Amino acid sequence: MPASVPQTPIDDSTASDSPLYVRRLCKFDRQSLMLFGVVWFLLLAGCQTFHPFAQKTREKISSARQWANNGLVAFQEGQLDQAKGLFSRASEQSPNDYKIRANLARTLHQSGDRDQAIAEMSRAVALSRNDPRMLVTLGQMYLDNRQPDQARQQIELALTSNHRFAPAWELSGRIAKSKGDFNTALADFQKSLGYAPDVSSVQLQIVDTYQAMGEPLRALSAVEQILSKQPLDQQPESTLIAKSAALIELKQFSPAIDLLHAASQRPGASSDVFLRLGHAQLSAGDTTATRATIARGQQAFPHLPVFEQLTQALSQAAQTMPTEAQQPAMVAGDIATRDLLR
Repeated sequence: MPASVPQTPIDDSTASDSPLYVRRLCKFDRQSLMLFGVVWFLLLAGCQTFHPFAQKTREKISSARQWANNGLVAFQEGQLDQAKGLFSRASEQSPNDYKIRANLARTLHQSGDRDQAIAEMSRAVALSRNDPRMLVTLGQMYLDNRQPDQARQQIELALTSNHRFAPAWELSGRIAKSKGDFNTALADFQKSLGYAPDVSSVQLQIVDTYQAMGEPLRALSAVEQILSKQPLDQQPESTLIAKSAALIELKQFSPAIDLLHAASQRPGASSDVFLRLGHAQLSAGDTTATRATIARGQQAFPHLPVFEQLTQALSQAAQTMPTEAQQPAMVAGDIATRDLLR
């Protein structure tokens, strides 16, 4: 029988000594070194290319923030055209910043360009991925633009995202109130207060809803609850106006006039206070006090034509007012009528 061929393993140390193995190893090392050099070169080139791009991006973001901050200052100072330009520049530098775009939309809305404001706010909502705050702002813009159905759609999306989001319930109530659904409005306002108590804007919405329902007593009770929690010198003008409206609706002109007169004496009193005070005095038949209020209002707001209508109403009232000789007889007649009613 032929001798079998021995099956012994290859000795690596013996193989590595062969010239063929050495040549292959050297060839492999040269290829690896060349490949490593190419990769390193590409990495260096990429870093050199990416660095200016990253620097430019950071500069754009920084510039956008500066434009946006200046826009906020201009907006707060009432310089809407300047604010609009600043927010537009900021949005150009950082087009994906939804907060900057939302501020641009608010400025456009405040300027009266409501359709463009809605378009910009819609983009902000998309960029924010349906942030509930952005949805409520867009819904408010739709409501102000007399599009309650579109406003309702935004609220439904916001409440789907966060069912406990108080501003969404507040706006839901305002939408219902705009449609005359006062009971639903009151329920939504109460839900809003349940998630965020003591929000004065919601409490005043309740007062206004009672007024719209023709229930001034409930409106007066609600506004008194608001005022009871606030120091006398810190009671907001809007709350005082709401109380005076309820008093006037109840024909309680004297306390309403006293309240509005005190509000008109405050520093920074609005033209609305003077107008309401003048109308209350005119409704009470005090034309002399009405003239004095008009004069004070025109002096405080010389560039506003809002007192012209009150002046015309005063002129018409003066023509129909009884003369001094007629007044005693009318008073006597009023007393006799009250006696009969008793």
